[in-house]
Amino acid sequence: MAGCQRIECAEFQLDHPLMGWHWFADLQPGYTYVNAQGGSVQLVRTEYDRAAAEKRWCHMCACYTELQTDYTCAALNTLFQCNVDYEGLAGPDENGGSVYYGVNRLASTERGYSSFGSRDSTLEGYVSDYLPQRFTVRRRATVMLLTTPVADVLELTVLDTATAGVEAVWVKKGQGLLAFRRRGVVWIKQ
Repeated sequence: MAGCQRIECAEFQLDHPLMGWHWFADLQPGYTYVNAQGGSVQLVRTEYDRAAAEKRWCHMCACYTELQTDYTCAALNTLFQCNVDYEGLAGPDENGGSVYYGVNRLASTERGYSSFGSRDSTLEGYVSDYLPQRFTVRRRATVMLLTTPVADVLELTVLDTATAGVEAVWVKKGQGLLAFRRRGVVWIKQ
């Protein structure tokens, strides 16, 4: 036992570089989205689970830490999920880890995700072997969201709109979930 040491696995760090890709990086309790007709809906945080620090013995030294959040929109019967995880022993300048996005109807028993790996502060679309693909991923140099042009956006087109209830979402690093389209109507973050 002389070779074993106790180590501390740190809690999930809210300033980790991957948080730039979280749908709601500032983790407010709610967000308002509006459409071109003047309608508005609220996305409300309904789940927040942040990994806490823990002690482990050296034979279990790999520390993985994560943040899981759900935001629901009761008016549109939609659930937006975002999980971020990374290895806790990685250096402070390392971005390696994964971001998981999920969009589902509130009543759906299907709570699947697509996984995106991070490298060099970018988000590379890939799907792990154990996760079926939920989105097609396209980087857009510019996208027009209602009347506002937005540069350097990740466009995720939902493959199973019957399960998700949403056709597409647009994400920008550092700004999160900019907008989504449901039944042909675009809702943009206010």
